Amino acid sequence: MTERAIEAGSDLHVDLFIVDPFAVIPTFLAMTARDAPAQRRVLARRGAGTCAITLIAFALGGSLIFKIFGITIGAFKIAGGVLIGLNALDMVQARRSQQRETPIETAKESRRTTSASCRSVCRCSRAGRDLDRHGARSRRNRPPRL
Repeated sequence: MTERAIEAGSDLHVDLFIVDPFAVIPTFLAMTARDAPAQRRVLARRGAGTCAITLIAFALGGSLIFKIFGITIGAFKIAGGVLIGLNALDMVQARRSQQRETPIETAKESRRTTSASCRSVCRCSRAGRDLDRHGARSRRNRPPRL
C-alpha cells in the first residue's frame, strides 16, 4: 500500500512539472484580458477540468493503450524525439506560418517592408545624385575646377 502511495505521489510530482500550471498563468491572463471576471472563472474551470480528465485518463489507461496498439516505451521515446527534432528544424528555417496569419496581418507586413524599402531607395536616390556607391563625391558630378 505504501509503495503505491509513493508511486502516486511521484506521478503527481511529475505531472505538475509536465503541465506546469504556474507557467500557464501569464498566458491565460493575456488571452483573457478582455473577458469579464466571471467568464475568466468559467474558462479557468473548463481548462483545469479538461486537463485533469486527460491526465487521469492517460495515467490510468496509458499502459493499456500502449499494449493495444503494440507501442513500446522505446518506440514512444523515439517518436517523441523525432517530433521535437522536426519542430526544431521548423524553427531554424524561420518560415512564416500561413495558418496563424490573417490577410490583414499579411497586408500590414507587406506595407511595412515596402515603405521601409521605399525610404531607403529614396534616401539613396537623393544622395546618389552626387555620391558614388562608396559615399564619396563622384568625379563626374563634381563641379569643374576653375
